[in-house]
Amino acid sequence: MFKPKTLALCAALAAAQPGFAQVDEIPGNPSAAAPRVWWTGGSKGSFDVPKNRLDLDTNWSAPLREADDLGFGHTSGPTSLVNGGSGFTANSISFSDLTAYTLSGNRIQLKGSLYNGSSVRQTFQATLQGTALGAQTWNGGSAGIALQLASQVGNRLNLIDINATVASTFLLKREVMNLDYGQGVALNLTYSQLATPGGAAITGGWENARMQLVRSTWTSGGTLAIGGGNKSARVELQKSAQLQAQDLRIARNGRLTLSGGDLSFTSISLVDGGTLDWVRGTVHARGALALGALGPAIALDADHFLKVDGPLTVATGQTLSMTGKSLLTTPELHLAGGVLKAGVLGGQVPLLSGHGQWLGRVGGATTINASGGLLRIGDPSQTGAVNLSGTLSLASGASVQLDSLDLAALGSRTTLVGGNVLAAANGMALAAGDQLAARNGGRLQGSLVNDGLVITRRSQGSAGLLTLDGEVSGSGRFDGEFSFLAGISPGAERGVGIGSLAFSGSEVWLGEQARLTLDITDGAGGWTGDRLTGIGRLHAGGELRLRFHGGAPEAGDAWQALDFSQLDGSFSRITIEGLDGWQLDTEQLLASGRISVSAVPEPGTAALLVMGVAVLPWCRRRLAGRAETADARS
Repeated sequence: MFKPKTLALCAALAAAQPGFAQVDEIPGNPSAAAPRVWWTGGSKGSFDVPKNRLDLDTNWSAPLREADDLGFGHTSGPTSLVNGGSGFTANSISFSDLTAYTLSGNRIQLKGSLYNGSSVRQTFQATLQGTALGAQTWNGGSAGIALQLASQVGNRLNLIDINATVASTFLLKREVMNLDYGQGVALNLTYSQLATPGGAAITGGWENARMQLVRSTWTSGGTLAIGGGNKSARVELQKSAQLQAQDLRIARNGRLTLSGGDLSFTSISLVDGGTLDWVRGTVHARGALALGALGPAIALDADHFLKVDGPLTVATGQTLSMTGKSLLTTPELHLAGGVLKAGVLGGQVPLLSGHGQWLGRVGGATTINASGGLLRIGDPSQTGAVNLSGTLSLASGASVQLDSLDLAALGSRTTLVGGNVLAAANGMALAAGDQLAARNGGRLQGSLVNDGLVITRRSQGSAGLLTLDGEVSGSGRFDGEFSFLAGISPGAERGVGIGSLAFSGSEVWLGEQARLTLDITDGAGGWTGDRLTGIGRLHAGGELRLRFHGGAPEAGDAWQALDFSQLDGSFSRITIEGLDGWQLDTEQLLASGRISVSAVPEPGTAALLVMGVAVLPWCRRRLAGRAETADARS
């Protein structure tokens, strides 16, 4: 589709039948010189080289002058033009009417303007070189011009609707100082395409070098170097422009400004003070990327998008911030001591790995693989700061700290592989259907609300015990070997309400400072209350706290509070609350975990029971002692 700015120009030129006559100007293109001579040579399908020679007077409407203004305006169809001799020089070249010309041969030097006023695309197979000391404009009009650009531009060249290719390494610089040095050397592309497969160097030597792209695309292979000279060298992308580079290198006095559009590269490096000025637009790394290559602190927002086809690494001293969703796309965000400031990463960042800090109110189903040290997740000053729904894995030697003003929500699966520490100052929660697995030991620091499954396994010759430092509550399941140092209180968070924790034949240690709290209440069908079920071997320790709620029990009322196959050790004490004037059958509790009462209190404990609190030193050896005391009394 033709652009509106060129349609009127094409119509005016098509209506003007040149007849090889001289015209005063080219309508709609004031910068283009009027052709003095018009091409008359060649014919459709002709292979007669002399008929297609650019340097023969017989092929023109008038004898050629040095560096003439040339016009092409045949209507006889495609014509192949051959540039004979060692080269050809023109002041200006313009096209009109319907013929598609191909100018081939050796280099064509152009001192002034180039303009396509026809409705068909024009092609230069010969290398085209601008030789003006000042500015010159090459305009492809509505149909465009395809050309081979010379490997070096040493003036100020404006390309509009041009598709240019440079065969060798492209250079934008001026080697020697001249009278025009104050303006510098520049290449400006508008609605154009530039291909430099051999790489390019934008270098300020004696003068400043500048390149600007507006709604244009530049594709560069090899090394694209910006800067490295004594003067400023700048490249700026504006208004939907695209730069696709292979190895992008920005060096001393070099600056690449992204003011809109897309910057894409396989690799990038900033050396000797080279600068990437990211005002707005998308940066695309076609491979792995170290964030430091863009700068020590990068902020992604509605004007800044980052796409990385490989892993993105944020190292120590570097910060990546995001103020919204879908701003970053990468298969893996790797923290190597750096800081990520973001909320939910989403499906565009499926994996977060390494160590460092993920700061903010975090969540989502992103997989987290901690390795190499401590990984901090969340924000200790915010409620709901950790709300994970994906998997969290801790490699050997790694630890994770969950920072939240309230409970930190674990995701679907949490895995510790060998003595890892998972910490949460204000506790962590495992929801129904979620799992925490510890292989070869580990430690949970902070309280745990377990409504899911906590499982431990050991490899041959390894420890398999999971140590829980904080209070444990919930109505989930444990399977394996566990040491509870603070205590257990089944039910909702902090043991509020009634709940049951299942142990699947587990071996359980209760620490000396631990407290097992069981709530018992009367219900429509009798007593009900907290339970620990399925314990294989229970190593008793610490305090057993029994809290009775509701109406007064009747003689014979009972509740199966503990379910174990074997009981070792002893509770240091038993505390009873809310049971006035009733006797606890401790023998049955020790033997089977069943709590039952009778209306006759034991001598010596009645006063305590009346107050509602009984403290009973208790162990297996005490049973025999109590029997001997009874015999003596009788």
